[in-house]
Amino acid sequence: MYSTSKESHYTRKLGRKDVVVGLQWGDEGKGKLIDWLSKNQRYDVVARFNGGANAGHTVVVGDQTYKLRLLPSGIVSGKHAFLGSGMVLDLEQLNEEIKPFDKSATISFGKNAHIVLPIYKQMDSEKNAHIGTTKNGIGIAYELKANRSGIRLQDIWSNDLNSKLERLNSTLLERGYELNTTKVRQYLESYGLWMRPHTFEDSPFLKDKVQNGGNILIEGAQGLMLSLDWGTYPYVTSSDMSAPSAYASLGLTKSDSDQVFGVTKAYITRVGGGILPTELHLSNKYSDLTSDTVSAIDLLTLDPSDETTALKLVKDGKEFGTVTKRLRRVGWLDLPQLKYAIKLNDVSGVAITKVDVLSGLDEVSLATKYKFNDGSEYMGDDTKGYPSVSKFEDGFNLEYKTFSGWDDISSDWDKTKTYLDFIQDYIGIPIVLVSYGPKRSQTMTFPEGI
Repeated sequence: MYSTSKESHYTRKLGRKDVVVGLQWGDEGKGKLIDWLSKNQRYDVVARFNGGANAGHTVVVGDQTYKLRLLPSGIVSGKHAFLGSGMVLDLEQLNEEIKPFDKSATISFGKNAHIVLPIYKQMDSEKNAHIGTTKNGIGIAYELKANRSGIRLQDIWSNDLNSKLERLNSTLLERGYELNTTKVRQYLESYGLWMRPHTFEDSPFLKDKVQNGGNILIEGAQGLMLSLDWGTYPYVTSSDMSAPSAYASLGLTKSDSDQVFGVTKAYITRVGGGILPTELHLSNKYSDLTSDTVSAIDLLTLDPSDETTALKLVKDGKEFGTVTKRLRRVGWLDLPQLKYAIKLNDVSGVAITKVDVLSGLDEVSLATKYKFNDGSEYMGDDTKGYPSVSKFEDGFNLEYKTFSGWDDISSDWDKTKTYLDFIQDYIGIPIVLVSYGPKRSQTMTFPEGI
C-alpha cells in the first residue's frame, strides 16, 4: 500500500519550476526581472541552463552594480545558485565573478557542464569573427561538445583526464592548433578542483528540491532570436535558449503550475550581424561610438530624424554590450517578432523594460506587420513560423502604429499606458511588470495585466 503520511511524495505539495526567457536578440533586461522575482517571490534555487561568459546580466541594488556573466542573477538576493550542465564554463571568469559574494553564497554545478579552455578563445576569434561572435570561446566549446572531444566539469577529477586531454589535442591538431596538455591540466586543477563537492547531476538534484516543496527559477542567456534552433540563423549563438530547452537542459519537465515569464525591451536592440527589421540606422560617422563619446552628444542640437532617435536610444539606454562593450544596434519594438517568440515559448506573462528610455520623444512607433516583396505578410501568428533570413533579404516593408510620446512616465501615465495597452492587446497575454529604470524600486507590477 502507498503511504498516506505527510512525507509521502503523493501528498506532499510540490514546488514550482518557473522560467525567464529573453524574447528578442538578448540584452532585454532579464537580470533585473530575475533579481526582482528572486527578491519578491519565494524561490529557493535560481538555475541557469545555457550559454557561457558571452552573456551579461546587470543587476543594480542601491549603489552597487553587479555585472554577471556566468552566475545566475538570483545570487544577488542570496538564493542558491545552480549552473547547469547545458552551460559552458570559463573557470577563470567564474572564479573572478564569485569574489564579490561572501562565503555564505551557495553555488552548485551540473557535472556535465563543459569547460571553455583559453585556447578556445583564440580559435573563436580567428574562425568566427564574421558572425559577430563575442570571441569568448563559446561556439568552440559547444562544437567540441558535439564532437565528443570536449572536457566536462566532472572530468577534472576523473582518473582518465590525461587520456581525455590527449583526445582533445588530437582533434585540435586536425584544425591547426596544439594543446599543452600539462599546462591545461594544471589550469583545470587550479581553477576547478574546489568545485567537486558542489557538483551534482542536474535532474536528481533539482527534482529533490521540487519534491520537497522548493521553488526553482530558471534563467537563460541571450534571447530567442539568437537561438541556434529558432533564431535568425546563421547569425545566432551556439545554444538554444527557449523555455522548452530550459527544462530539458536541466532534466526537468514543465507542469501546469509552472510559469514562463518573457522579457522584452520597450524598443529593440541587437549586437553583431544579422537582420533587425525595425532598425534605426546610424551613419558611418558613428561606427566607433562608445559609452564615453555618446554621452558628449547634445541631442537637442540635432535635427529630428531616425538617426537622432537612434542616438537617443543608445545614449539614454546605455546600449553597449555588458561583455564586449560593443555598440548595440537599435530600433522600434517589433510586434510580429515579439508575438512569434511569445507563442514559441508558451509565455504566460511579459515584463517590458526600459520604458523610461522612450521618454522625451515626440512620437513612439511600433512595427505591426511585415509586407514582403513576394506579396506575403506576417504578423507573428503564421503557423509556418518566423520568416527566413533570405525572405527578408529579398525585400520587405513594415507597417507601423505611431503614438504620441510622453515626457515622464509618472506624469504622463495615460500616454504611456495607451502605448502599453496596444502592445498587450496585440500579443494577447498580460504585461505583468513594467521597468522604468535600473533600480529595484523602479518597477511596477500588474499581476492581472495592465
